[in-house]
Amino acid sequence: MNKIMRLFSRLSISATICTAVCANVLIGELAFGSTPDRAPSSAAGSRPAKDDCEKRYEQAMSYVWGTKHVQINEEEAVKRLKALAGSGCAEALAQLSGVGCDGSWAPLVPENKDAAQELGKLALMVGLAQRADEGRPNAQYGLSMLYEHGLGVDKDSHKAWQLAAEAAEGGSPVAQLNIGAKCYNPSDCSGKDPAKAVNWYEKAAAQGLTDAQFFLGVMYLKGVGVSKDVNRAAELIHLAANKGQEQAIVKSVAFNSIQRYDRLLSEDPENADVYYKRADAYYQLEQFDKAIEDCNRVIAMKPDFGMAYIYRGGAYLELELYDKAIQDYNSLIALKPDIDWSYRGRATARLEKGDFENALSDANKANQLSPSNLNAGLVGLAYVGLKMPDKAIDVLSRLQPVDAHIATGLSLAYRIKGDERQARQYMLQARAAEDYTGYKEELSKLERAILGTTTCDFQN
Repeated sequence: MNKIMRLFSRLSISATICTAVCANVLIGELAFGSTPDRAPSSAAGSRPAKDDCEKRYEQAMSYVWGTKHVQINEEEAVKRLKALAGSGCAEALAQLSGVGCDGSWAPLVPENKDAAQELGKLALMVGLAQRADEGRPNAQYGLSMLYEHGLGVDKDSHKAWQLAAEAAEGGSPVAQLNIGAKCYNPSDCSGKDPAKAVNWYEKAAAQGLTDAQFFLGVMYLKGVGVSKDVNRAAELIHLAANKGQEQAIVKSVAFNSIQRYDRLLSEDPENADVYYKRADAYYQLEQFDKAIEDCNRVIAMKPDFGMAYIYRGGAYLELELYDKAIQDYNSLIALKPDIDWSYRGRATARLEKGDFENALSDANKANQLSPSNLNAGLVGLAYVGLKMPDKAIDVLSRLQPVDAHIATGLSLAYRIKGDERQARQYMLQARAAEDYTGYKEELSKLERAILGTTTCDFQN
């Protein structure tokens, strides 16, 4: 009992709740025994009616998902989940275990892998696996999290995927979201399937899941996996933004700004400042061609408008038009030789082109002007490209926190040195990084530019 009290304390869960859940754990041990070795259920056709645990769990999670017509409020969600965990609800315990393991809800639920491990065991003791076998989607998804992270069970990504798929088929919106995300941008080396991602995002978005609405909106905006439809994209993104989804708020503001700038330009079509602001909004919406068009207008009217070169150069980078990007950064350096943005942008373009010596020069200049992880990281990657792994490791290993770019650079450096163990360790660290999914394609391109191969080739 004292051990569990300390565990709950480390995750900021009150002693009252601890006492309640300890009692439930003792009951669970008597009823269900220790952690079962189970195969995922295939009986999806006969799902039991939702019980009080499931209903209250979904109500608590609605403050994370934005479902059930509530505003996103993670603090309220955590408060409800902790109370629900105190009543011995397996799904709530599994949820707290998962977020305690990855730190995604810190500081509300501090990252603590040891405590998360024990919470996973508690969830199993009070019957999580049995509830999953009964066909309860929230329990299936909770159990998939435990298998994904190895919390209370041996880590098993295949079982985790099977359980998440069952949960998604059973209607769990967060499982549908995550299956969609893995179809669109898998964290492993399997092929992406944008059309399947759209299908799963549609299902989750229809249930009001704000993250699904946002990601689906972006896919409509880009025309990826679905026909491009800017109006549908705006509708979905505004829906998510109105519930408080942070990424959607940024793009929702951009949509609204474009409408305002359109009106202003209809009245004053020679206003360079408004064209620049609209280019910024288009850039936020990843409408890079339109951003370039507006920057062209700005530069035609004001050739010394530095920010227009920054945005146009960035848009060219996104479109992989590296020579044009370099030209813009050259123009910017001629105008403003003492800002790091221009050298960093040109270093990035040169890295992508495989011009590592000049990329190193630009990255060093950027880092001298403004020392930062971003600029120093480019220095390290340029050393990797020049096949100077010891220098790369010396630079990159000093940087904290280790994001996906830094971990990828270290993995590549150790591959060049022939240290497969360290290379694989950093490769896995890169994939686990919070920013990996958003930069996966960019990092793969960079790896191929540097080594002519990717970590997926290395893994396989």
